[in-house]
This record gives sequence, structure tokens and C-alpha cells, in this order.
Amino acid sequence: MRNVVLTTKYGDKDAAKIAEDQVVQNAKEIANSIAPYYGKEASDKLFTLLAGHYGTIKDYMNAAFASNKDGMKAASDKINKNAEEIATFLSSANPNWPKQTLLGALVAHGGHHMAQIDAIQKKDFASEAKIWDAMKNHIYTIADVLAEGIVKQFGPKNR
Repeated sequence: MRNVVLTTKYGDKDAAKIAEDQVVQNAKEIANSIAPYYGKEASDKLFTLLAGHYGTIKDYMNAAFASNKDGMKAASDKINKNAEEIATFLSSANPNWPKQTLLGALVAHGGHHMAQIDAIQKKDFASEAKIWDAMKNHIYTIADVLAEGIVKQFGPKNR
């Protein structure tokens, strides 16, 4: 997503298209990773939710780059609604993923995206670099929590 934001900001449509394709591929890979545990239908649902995440972030980006405060607020609200939808879906699949814990983490993730976009819009690349590092570490933590939840639910002790 970072590459989508940067290439869009600086008007490189070809690079933005490649970056968007990578975002979609990443979402597919994340969604496919749950298929062995929760089935294709769940995988497809997660992909739809992740596509929604991408769409809401892109809406925020477009509004921010147009200096559209109302559009930014509307997109921010959609980001948080999508985070709730993802948290609800995941927590319903695995009792080791408490909805409120996931929701807090996913709202924070959306906040990282928005802060990153805002920093790029302001050409504050020192702040953007710090946000990017924090964002990467945070998403790795989320991934670890999700992986640990799968192990707890489906690990050797539960077979």
C-alpha cells in the first residue's frame, strides 16, 4: 500500500498499477492462508474484507491528496467500520481471537495508514519513515497473534 500511495502521489500511473496489483496479490495470499483451517468460503470472505480495507485506504488517500476534509472523515469512518467487520469475522472463526483485541489492533493499523498518507501529503518523509517502521512491526504482531490463535485452535493437542 505504501507504494500505491507514493506512486499515486507523484503521478506514476504505471507504477501505481503494479503496486495495486501487489496489494491485491497480498490480500489473496493472506486470505488463502486460512483456507486449510476454515475453508474456501471463509477464505473468500476474508479476501472480500481485505479488498474493502484496501478500498477504504484508497478512498482516504484520494481525499487527502485532494485536501478534501469531509472525504477524509468519511473514509476514516469506513476504515473503522471495515476494521470492525474484519474483527467480527475473525473472532467468530476462532475463540482465541477476541473481537475487541482484534478491533483495537485493526483500528490502529488503519490509523497507521492514515498517518502515513498524511505525512506523505505533507512531504514529511522523516515522520513517514517512522510511521512505516511502526506499521510494519505492528502488522507483524497482528500476524503472530493470528498464527498463535490457529495453533491453539488446531494444534496437535486439539486433534
